[in-house]
Amino acid sequence: MRRNRLLLFAILLFGIISFNAQGQYFYDRGPALSFYVGTDWYKSLYEAQYPDTLNTDNQRFEITHLSSSGSWGGKMEQMITRRFGVALDVWYAQTNVSAICYQRIDSVAYIDPITNTIKYPKHSYSEESAHFSKRLSRLNVTLRFDLHIGRSKIVDPYFHFALGGSLHNLLFTTSDASIYNEDSFFAPISLKLGSGIRIFVSKHVGLFAELSIGGPIIVGGVSYKFYKKEEEVW
Repeated sequence: MRRNRLLLFAILLFGIISFNAQGQYFYDRGPALSFYVGTDWYKSLYEAQYPDTLNTDNQRFEITHLSSSGSWGGKMEQMITRRFGVALDVWYAQTNVSAICYQRIDSVAYIDPITNTIKYPKHSYSEESAHFSKRLSRLNVTLRFDLHIGRSKIVDPYFHFALGGSLHNLLFTTSDASIYNEDSFFAPISLKLGSGIRIFVSKHVGLFAELSIGGPIIVGGVSYKFYKKEEEVW
């Protein structure tokens, strides 16, 4: 919870600083096509899900492989008013994890068949293990709304919100379900809330970065702006 609050504060601060740094605002009704690459926060989620310390279920984990494709996406935005734009935002990510689950089995006293006396093992517990893996692939398709707050034809800061659905494939396998198994769940809802800034390096081409909650936390990419012929002024 505290981490989410800090991230939200950083997003607002990022947008406010960008807004205060602007000069003359440049507006046109041409669409913009953007492509980007970003982080995959599910990788950090899996690291937290499988700790190497003993939990309340008497289990501990050893992650043997953890990888992510990152988040790859694109959007097409159309300005509706001087400040407000609507876009179709699509991004893809895949996260993979393989691990070993060690299940603590408490040892109990036993009767020695030779001496007919109660014996206790030297160790208070033993461990059994199960190898497992999980792969999550997801394609997110959202309707996105951008609020542009800058006043420069070169620097374009904005806030954004995107909401839609996620087409996903979640695959979990385990070598011994009696030691470790899980009912994996994924909510098919996709959203992003954050701020960004785009800097045009030429009339049509801009570089941008975004900070978000919900989708990729950090993204960076390139944007191509289409202009109407009557508005081709640089």
